[in-house]
Amino acid sequence: MRKIILAALLLTAALPSAAAAQSLGLGSLISDGAVFQRGKPIIVTGTAAPGRKIEVRLGDVLRGVVADNDGAWRAGVPARQAATGLALTATSAGETVTARNLAVCGVFLCLGPSDMQMGDGRHRHAR
Repeated sequence: MRKIILAALLLTAALPSAAAAQSLGLGSLISDGAVFQRGKPIIVTGTAAPGRKIEVRLGDVLRGVVADNDGAWRAGVPARQAATGLALTATSAGETVTARNLAVCGVFLCLGPSDMQMGDGRHRHAR
């Protein structure tokens, strides 16, 4: 019984260090080939060990942020004009994650066939 209690205490003591070892990552919407809206601020999110300092670079813009108590971080990058072939890197404590071949351009959302019809101005729609 004494060994079980000792093992439970050791396991409990190891849990905070496991959280501190959380690796650096980018948010689920940011990956190779991602597209951002031109002319709008870009929000970059990710995860790291709580309290960890992170440097985020998109093109020529560098931002520094700190992961919150849950390990989440968020960096704002100013609006950009159209660009392609960008790389986004996040660096913390010698660890780096990168998303490559990013684009900033006009983004349009098409929800179905009726949104994708493009008239040429010669036809009148019957009502």
